[in-house]
Amino acid sequence: MEREAVNRVRERLKEGEVFVSMTGGNIKYLSCRGLRDPVASAVLIDKDREMAFVSSLEMNRASELLGMDLRVFSPYPRVKKDGTRLKSLIKKECHGKGIVSDARIEGLRTRVEDLVSPLRMIKDNGELRLIKEANRMTKEVDLDSIVVEGRSELRIARDVEQEMLRNGAGGFAFDTIVACDEHTSYSHHEPGETPFRNAAMIDYGARHKGYCADITRTIIRGNERLERIGSEIEMAIEAVVEKFSEGSRCADIDREMRKALGALSEHFYHSTGHGIGVEVHEAPSISITSKNVLEKNMVFTIEPGVYIRGLGGVRIEDDFYVSDRIRKI
Repeated sequence: MEREAVNRVRERLKEGEVFVSMTGGNIKYLSCRGLRDPVASAVLIDKDREMAFVSSLEMNRASELLGMDLRVFSPYPRVKKDGTRLKSLIKKECHGKGIVSDARIEGLRTRVEDLVSPLRMIKDNGELRLIKEANRMTKEVDLDSIVVEGRSELRIARDVEQEMLRNGAGGFAFDTIVACDEHTSYSHHEPGETPFRNAAMIDYGARHKGYCADITRTIIRGNERLERIGSEIEMAIEAVVEKFSEGSRCADIDREMRKALGALSEHFYHSTGHGIGVEVHEAPSISITSKNVLEKNMVFTIEPGVYIRGLGGVRIEDDFYVSDRIRKI
């Protein structure tokens, strides 16, 4: 159990309320961050209890790892359990209390309010260290030796992942994306057998003790127009990052990035960035519709990309955190 996080949620509850987390990232944040996926199916917190609901499949592992009271559900008749269905167990444990949850629970009167995501946005020093270490394991991958002419997207992705493991990663924040040549004009792509000739966009990240890195590099050899676009993106990132600090509105960062890219922003189809932590996509959102405001120890990506059909694309992504200013990890 992550005691400090549980207590901070508890502090936000009113008398007679109980909080039930039903979303994977929040469950993991509250119960066991070091794992890739949460063990529990739900977590309950009230003024004097913290409880995990687990299927019989996970009950032995949960009893060793979570440090919470457990309620086990299973449809199997001879398995020792507290009930057959998750929802009925939650209903029983919440009887007589006002239920607050990060998701609607069918059949139960629930006030939907995510009490956990605002906590996840602000990293403590331990979380920052883990994200920085995940970044080290990612950035030490030698892309120049991996991206060679004729090598397929799938082979490049496999080699990138193998090198992250050799650098100490416990796994990957997501499946590595490699897009070569004409596929670089896609903002997302599933690697296939297309060989590298003169451009490769590689989106990759290590996972370290439950925390993620997320970076993108575009390797360009022999395409002068894409090289110029890459240089313009690099200059835009540098100029934009210098303008913002604690208290800045995330929507303004997105607007300024599009302004800095000038005519190229016509081909910039997605948000400027997103938060990272125990999940590779979490709050804050660095987008034109974001309501978030930068606070100290927020961690997020900056990842402008330009995608032009018939030519290709360039995306450059790094992870940043807020201290006295926005700093690259």
